[in-house]
Amino acid sequence: SNYVGFPKRWPETAWAWPAQNWAEFRSETKPTQFFDRTRFRSTTLPGNGRNGQNYLSINTVELATTMTFQPNPNWSPLRVSPGFAFNWWGGPQVPDYNLPPRVYDAVLSADFCSNQCNRVGFETDFTIGYYSDFRHGSTAGTTIDVKGRRALRMQGVLLGWFRLNQTNTYKFGVEYLDRQRIKLLPCFGVFITPTPDFRFDLYFPRPRLAQRIRSITTGEMWAYIGSEYGGGSWAVERVIEAPNPADSLLIKDQVDVNDIRSFIGVEFTGPRGRTGFFEIGYVSNRDIILRSDFPQNKLDLRDTIMLRSGLAF
Repeated sequence: SNYVGFPKRWPETAWAWPAQNWAEFRSETKPTQFFDRTRFRSTTLPGNGRNGQNYLSINTVELATTMTFQPNPNWSPLRVSPGFAFNWWGGPQVPDYNLPPRVYDAVLSADFCSNQCNRVGFETDFTIGYYSDFRHGSTAGTTIDVKGRRALRMQGVLLGWFRLNQTNTYKFGVEYLDRQRIKLLPCFGVFITPTPDFRFDLYFPRPRLAQRIRSITTGEMWAYIGSEYGGGSWAVERVIEAPNPADSLLIKDQVDVNDIRSFIGVEFTGPRGRTGFFEIGYVSNRDIILRSDFPQNKLDLRDTIMLRSGLAF
């Protein structure tokens, strides 16, 4: 039984990329190979092809794997996860908010959790990444390098936890986002598993409710609803074009894309621990912030839907 001693389903908090845990994607057993949980995820936020004003379409493809280091079986493992993401943008068709068609994420995450058999402990995730359009210079006549622009950014989560009993775990701490408007978020909540078939995560900023809908010999399937704070921040080059190319203006800027994503999904675990999921959601409270125009202005975007799926091996 999962509920003799500590539950097998340790309450996860890092549902969102770039942290390497997607729901049950973190292996609770000793990995059989050095590169563990190689995975792929695709996210689509469609825009409006006929009228791109205040619309931003986003198509993201992410690849990652995890290396687990556990020199001593009595020690908690350290998980290190390199990953890379491609982001294709379309829009918005708004003067002075022209964005590059593509940006990229190159990340390295380190994840550690203290002994989960204890009543109290801590967990942490540290991510260093290079977020940029990888463009360097253009034919623009004048170049403006915005102060504070950074492609190399660090993010992290530090949580303490307290296990009240075998079904209730409390977590509290902070999440460092390193964005222009929001640098630091408090994190807190209770993870409740009243039965092996039900999980109730009252956790800010990623609440989630999950119900097992099917158990089979080689795996299981879960349905869930949840919400998260999405988006990111990238160093980009924007060109303000003029009739004469020599008079164009090149701005080396920082752009934040922020949103709130609410979704429903299905997750399945198959033979040999292979895991996949599919989600559909609604994306609201969307905006774009340019460092060259912050904090005076931001561009509010139209709401859209989200389609997201992933596989882990």
